[in-house]
Amino acid sequence: MATMGETEIPESEPEREGAPSEPPATSPSEPAPADVADAGAERSRPSAPPRRPSARRRRRARALKAGLFALAPLFALLLAFGVDRALKTGCVLRGVTLAGRDLSGLDRVAARALVNELAAGLAAAPLEVRVRGKSYTLAPGEVGFALDVEATLDRAFAAGRQGGPLAEIGFWLGRFASRVEVTPSAALDRDRLEALETRWEADAIPDPPFDGAIVARDGAVAADYPRAGKGLDRGAGADAVLAALMQEPRAPLELPEAVRDATRDRGAVDDALGRARKLTAGAIVLAAEIPPPPATVEQPGAVGPDKSPPAGRKGPAPRKPPPKPKPKKKGPKTPDAEAAPAAPPIERVELTVSARELAETLRSRWVRGEGEADRLELAFAPEGLEKLLAPLRQKLDRPTVDARFVVGDDEIVRIVPSQGGFSVDAAKVATALYAAAERPERRGALPLDPGPAPAFTTEQALALGITHFVSEFTTHHPCCQPRVKNIHRIADLLDGTVVKPGATLSLNELVGRRTEAHGFVPAPSIEEGEMVDTIGGGISQFATTFFNAAFYGGYDIVERTPHSYYFNRYPMGHEATLSYPKPDLVIHNDTEAGLLIKTAYTATGITVKFFGNNGGRRVQAERSAILEVVKPPVKLVPNPRLEPDDHKLEERGAVGWSVWVSRVLTLPDGTSKKEKRKVVYKPKTRRVQVHPCKIPEGEEGYTGERCPEKEPDEHEPGDKDAPKSAEELIPFELPPGGGETAPGEERPVE
Repeated sequence: MATMGETEIPESEPEREGAPSEPPATSPSEPAPADVADAGAERSRPSAPPRRPSARRRRRARALKAGLFALAPLFALLLAFGVDRALKTGCVLRGVTLAGRDLSGLDRVAARALVNELAAGLAAAPLEVRVRGKSYTLAPGEVGFALDVEATLDRAFAAGRQGGPLAEIGFWLGRFASRVEVTPSAALDRDRLEALETRWEADAIPDPPFDGAIVARDGAVAADYPRAGKGLDRGAGADAVLAALMQEPRAPLELPEAVRDATRDRGAVDDALGRARKLTAGAIVLAAEIPPPPATVEQPGAVGPDKSPPAGRKGPAPRKPPPKPKPKKKGPKTPDAEAAPAAPPIERVELTVSARELAETLRSRWVRGEGEADRLELAFAPEGLEKLLAPLRQKLDRPTVDARFVVGDDEIVRIVPSQGGFSVDAAKVATALYAAAERPERRGALPLDPGPAPAFTTEQALALGITHFVSEFTTHHPCCQPRVKNIHRIADLLDGTVVKPGATLSLNELVGRRTEAHGFVPAPSIEEGEMVDTIGGGISQFATTFFNAAFYGGYDIVERTPHSYYFNRYPMGHEATLSYPKPDLVIHNDTEAGLLIKTAYTATGITVKFFGNNGGRRVQAERSAILEVVKPPVKLVPNPRLEPDDHKLEERGAVGWSVWVSRVLTLPDGTSKKEKRKVVYKPKTRRVQVHPCKIPEGEEGYTGERCPEKEPDEHEPGDKDAPKSAEELIPFELPPGGGETAPGEERPVE
């Protein structure tokens, strides 16, 4: 029945599934379509009404729509997940942290910077470790702790990208509610940690397990057998330390303990005890033969100086080389022949170790045998032997000695030979004791380690040919002034210096900068024409002495600077000044023999001597008359306390002049050469105190004050006789004689 407003449409029969579709049947009386004459009438026939969908199809459509609405949120979630993953390609996923540092969204370069920062902080911060209430500080470097930066980065980038799609989506969703902490990748050296744990056990745990050992009791060896005890849990402790070192900040760590049984065999201790009793059955003697210290030897052809001084110089002259000795005939020595000095005897030094001392120095340690059980190894402890070696070390430890030259009172150069050094090593003595203990005679050699070879051998010293006294020079000075300490100090530094043939010697290069730490003191010296206190002041006197020794020895003078002012303690023209770094004094050993420099001093004098062989060179010093005398400038110093007609000499000043000095060098073949140089001494300003009215206009100290006019006295000279200058007030003294002066003459020049 159709309801109101509806048209009832008869339901068609349901189609059978699988039935073939047949075309609609035509009646026999109907003409075939090809025979229809009127096509328009056929088209005007009304069509059949549309068929309504079946109920089954409607139910399916409704179910499909409901499913699509239900899956829409899931599709949106998957879409958001995919987009987020696409944006995080090559970066750490959201919500990943490392030791509190947020790595979300960082690429590998930025993440590496944060991990490196963490690694540096973890490596620097110490960890407090506690064992039974005792605290110990563990530096990460002590156990080789290191953070693996790349492995830690791999963990951070793998977070949320493992376990399949469902796990990855679950990780992604979980990061909306919380963060995930990545555990750093790190490692430590468990062997080094175990060594520290052993020390901590010994210090904090009174009843640790004991493996067994050989000990000394009442002067004899005895067995201390293995026993169980408490100790640190090595495996759990290492894991706990590693975990604590990866934390930031670090909290104190209490190391876990465990009861440990003895792991060593009691029989192995008994076996070691038997061996120990044989090693300590009696005293052992080790002996060494010690060569005597080197004795001074004579050089072939060495001679003393000729004491006859030549004309024109002070002190002894260079000595001519002696004639070559005639070769001696070979053959047996006659009874009158000089016997060679007896060689010093070789000293025998013995180290005797008693049975009791052997027992007290014997030590044992467990070693793992190859293919067999662990065994207790025995050895004598080097530290236990140090006390026994101490009294003998003065003889058993001898440094390597270089050859050196010595000069006696006879001025003959001799050589103290070089000698290799040696020393005793307690560890090697312990090994030698063990070897001797296994011998029936219980004796052996006391081992000595050879020292380094001498840097300067006896043969090298002999080859230098330093066999003659060549020259010397002496200057004098007042006693006990600060400058004298500097003179003595530089003399000590130069004493014994050897200049090889062809080499040069610079005083500044050898002595270095003069400092108080180097032994020099403040004393007056000339700087920029003025006398001021400087460290090392006064050493120019040594330079002058040294220069003259080289001058009269015939050696080449490479660099020398005279003083700017004349000092009467030095020979005029034949002197030198010295400062650092300039001026310097440099000489060249242009002979075929070495040059030995010896110095000596007293409270009032310094002497420099040269030894070598200058081949017989002769030196003659010459000096011209004093030339080009220059009067010094006068400085008037105002003193209002003086009367206008009075004056007071503050500094006398000195004239300046020049002089030519020469050295005539005569060579062994009779030829000679002359070296000539002009030396100029500056004038030194004279300072005179006068009344201010005497200061001329334009000069320092001028006030414009006029001097009171003095009434003429018939008994006094007039103005024409009044002093007109400071030179007229106090006449200058000229250099002595103004002519030839002998070298070395010390006369005041003002």
